[in-house]
Amino acid sequence: MDDEVFARKAVALQTLLQPFDIPESRRELTSANIRWLSRNLAIRNGNNPMFETAMGVIKWLLKNERNKGKDVIGFEPVKIGDIELTKAGWIHFKKYLNNK
Repeated sequence: MDDEVFARKAVALQTLLQPFDIPESRRELTSANIRWLSRNLAIRNGNNPMFETAMGVIKWLLKNERNKGKDVIGFEPVKIGDIELTKAGWIHFKKYLNNK
């Protein structure tokens, strides 16, 4: 997936969220805040006519954040020789080591 598409969707969500009643600290679209919005946006905004549209964009961002060139927002894959190790790969590797 193209990083530009992800960025455009994120900007669209920020625009959609302007009239919504959400804490100022949750308006920056970090990975944690997008997850928070997915759980809590309906509490004070369920009757907003743009609620379903905003939730659709939130779900898209959550689904596609791992495919935008980073495993998780803010985590760059680590290159070791020809091997590229993502955060998910580290987790599986740690589990493998712990089970030996």
